[in-house]
Amino acid sequence: MLNFFKFFNLFILISILFISMVFADVENLDYDLRKVEITGIGNTADEAMKDAYIKSIEEIVFTMVQTEQEKKKYTDNRNNFINNVDKYTKKLQILSKGSTDKGRYYKITFEVKVGELKKDLIAAGIITTTKELTSKLDNPTIMVYYDISYGGDKENEYAKTAISRVNNYLLSDKFKVVDEATIDSLKHDDKLIAKSAGQQSKLNQAIALTSKADIYMSVRIELSIAGQSGDYTFVQTPVQVNAFESTSGIPFIIKTYQRLDKKGEPEALAIKGSLDVSKKAVIEEAVAGVMPKIEEDLLKHWKESISKGRQYVIALENTSADKKTKFYNILKSLCSDVIEDNNQYLIRFNGAFDDLMDNLEDKVSPIGIVLKSADLGHAVFESK
Repeated sequence: MLNFFKFFNLFILISILFISMVFADVENLDYDLRKVEITGIGNTADEAMKDAYIKSIEEIVFTMVQTEQEKKKYTDNRNNFINNVDKYTKKLQILSKGSTDKGRYYKITFEVKVGELKKDLIAAGIITTTKELTSKLDNPTIMVYYDISYGGDKENEYAKTAISRVNNYLLSDKFKVVDEATIDSLKHDDKLIAKSAGQQSKLNQAIALTSKADIYMSVRIELSIAGQSGDYTFVQTPVQVNAFESTSGIPFIIKTYQRLDKKGEPEALAIKGSLDVSKKAVIEEAVAGVMPKIEEDLLKHWKESISKGRQYVIALENTSADKKTKFYNILKSLCSDVIEDNNQYLIRFNGAFDDLMDNLEDKVSPIGIVLKSADLGHAVFESK
């Protein structure tokens, strides 16, 4: 009888566990397809349904159509896309429907053909291909490393799987990447270690600058086993990717991905096979889920920001209001973009950091301001 109750309790535990699990193939590995959840609204049911279809493709369109010039071109060609909406999207499931004070509504899950949309946006001259853009930018170099600041083993095999998948995605779109051997070698470079003064964030930036990376990215995986039953392993793998400009070390993208259920709650994926295979498979899904988001923001950042020059950080200490105003005006005369935050300035300059420092020193010296320190894209000036 005791054994029966042990078995019964185990059965109940597994049944409860399965509520938040899913037996399914790995999703999102096909970058040409994307699932979106849309609410369409209209005066009638037909209008609400049509609105949902149009919104489903424009949810994706505006991840690729980003600049004001691109948006204008899309507006001029919009009818060609919404009149052929069935070409780009497929209704998967009606989640709910009804009436509100705004009219009828449908809440629907769609599968959108991202690849088909992108191809037609390019053909219409609305956007350029990623390969063409990266070519115009001289194929930017990106360094990817595993973030161990939250714990974990930097030699962890699953971390290497994540890094490899991110690099493969970037290489497929003609970005250059820094190989792992180069990063590992620079981690032990005495000069870089001394320059970073024991700060891991500064060491990562120093490695990126030394390896001539335009951007560096951290990847953080929080893989956890939710349970096991027979041949199945239930795994959750939230992934976070941060992107930084190498010249300043300031993050400009933070994106995460986690498989969610229909209620928007974290969902574990059940994969039949060994624990090792299950973990690697779910990591692949997590990376495949987050990287299109990263690339969307990355390309937008390049189009809107990096064209203005490289980003640096300038600080001003121990000075009067009059000198501060003069310093700011000198910065504005030298730089393409200056954002002031208290006594710190985030600037963009079309040239090397050393050249900016030389020009700035020459111009601020007559007003009684001198360079105190400069390194890793950061400089501090102060009054004499």
